Amino acid sequence: MRFQKSSAENILTLILAGALILGSVSKIMAYGKFQFIVWVAVPEELLSHMVAGVVIASELLIAMLILFPRSRGWAAAAAAGMLVAYSAIASVLKALGRMYECACFGLLLPSSIDLSFYLRNGVLLVCALTIALLARRASMNSEDVRISLLRRVRPALLGIDALLVGWWFALYVR
Repeated sequence: MRFQKSSAENILTLILAGALILGSVSKIMAYGKFQFIVWVAVPEELLSHMVAGVVIASELLIAMLILFPRSRGWAAAAAAGMLVAYSAIASVLKALGRMYECACFGLLLPSSIDLSFYLRNGVLLVCALTIALLARRASMNSEDVRISLLRRVRPALLGIDALLVGWWFALYVR
């Protein structure tokens, strides 16, 4: 039996959608802890509640949109952006000594900001970028694929660079 590209895309899509749904549901279940961690980044009570709500709603919306083939590529690119943003913000806050744990999966999977945090986000980022590229490639000719690849990968590479710099900063600059 041959493993087809669409099968790989479907498996990665289910993994990423599952992670987003699990993350948003667990954030809702442990909303107080998640809102406190958001408050560390945004130390204004009302604004931190709004940001927490937007994060949860965005994760649920992206998880739903990624399941539909027509919106899969853009939803996966949005998921990649969110993963890079979360990782960069957590890295900076850890480097500043303001945050040492994330509430990515609420109380379900408590996690500190360490190597496992970066590995998990890195794996999910690779899933998201792969889905985005596979979804777009299916509907384009080869020249369009190269142009689209450059447009999609460049921001992701910049985000990965920012993530690595944040990680280095958190580990070595104290």
